[in-house]
This record gives sequence, structure tokens and C-alpha cells, in this order.
Amino acid sequence: MNTDDINFYTALVQGKDAWHGLDVQNRRFFPLAGWNLNLIALFSTSPYAFMIGNALVFVVTAFCFYKLSIHTKAHRALVFVFFVTFSLTVGYVKITTQIIYPELTQIMFLCLFFLGAYHVYMKLSNDTHRINIYIYISSCWCLWGIVLFISKRFLLSLLVVLAFSIFSLVFYLVTRALKP
Repeated sequence: MNTDDINFYTALVQGKDAWHGLDVQNRRFFPLAGWNLNLIALFSTSPYAFMIGNALVFVVTAFCFYKLSIHTKAHRALVFVFFVTFSLTVGYVKITTQIIYPELTQIMFLCLFFLGAYHVYMKLSNDTHRINIYIYISSCWCLWGIVLFISKRFLLSLLVVLAFSIFSLVFYLVTRALKP
């Protein structure tokens, strides 16, 4: 546990909000940094509650990862090995076991974005139900916005999401042009 954990936890126990990630003087802007902590603190300020919240985020991330792997028809053993390896990396274990890291929920929203983007691609490929396509696209844009505002690594998040979006668009256009 580091001093940020103690400061965040003390503020939440005292009924204050967790730091929101806005510090103009130090050029830090990630306003959704403490959203999950503030939400959990509405119900309980027990350290166990915060760890259960982190565990739920991990479960949602695992579910998204699993759904994506099923849709891409990846080999199940390789998916399992990759996910276990990813889950046990030092960085991921650190952000999962400490309460101050907004990157945990950023990874969750990024996985939700990828899952939503996959569904958009599949809906566009089938050319059916235009209203559903717009709902999926709107949902992806909302998830993209959340990913950008949840972490201090704004530019890195922006580059990942833009690269994925551009690649998906080019892939869609190429496969559409090749359709008989």
C-alpha cells in the first residue's frame, strides 16, 4: 500500500470524494479517475468493499475478453493461456490489488469498446436493422469517451482507440469491396 492508497481511503472514510484527476498546474486531467471509488463509498467504506469492486471490474473484463475470443474463433487453450498470463503480469496485479489506479476500469471500458466495435462491424457486414447499428455506434463512442477521460495516459488511450477504429474501418471497406 502506498501513500496515495492511504490518502484516497482516508478521504473516502471521512465522507469526501476521491480525487477526480484534475490538476491544471501539473497538467493532469482525467476527471473520471475516482468514479468507481466514489460509487462504492456510497454503500460502504470497508477495504473489502473496494476490493470486491475491483474483483467485479476484473470479472467484467474477463467476460469481455471471453466473448471477444469466442467471436473471433480463437483456440480456447491459447485464449486461456493469454488471459492468465495477462492477468498475472506485475502491472495488472498491482492495479487490481490497490484502489487508486483508474487504469483498471480503463481496461474494462476498453474491452467493452472492443466488444461493441466488433458488434458494430458484424451489424454493418449484415446490413440489417440500421437502428441497431446506430445504437452500437453510439455506445462505442460513449465507451471511447469514458476510456479517454479515465486515465492520465490520454494520448496513449487516444492512439489505441483511433488506431483500432481506423484499422476496423479500412478492414470493413476492403472486405465490403471484395464481397461478390
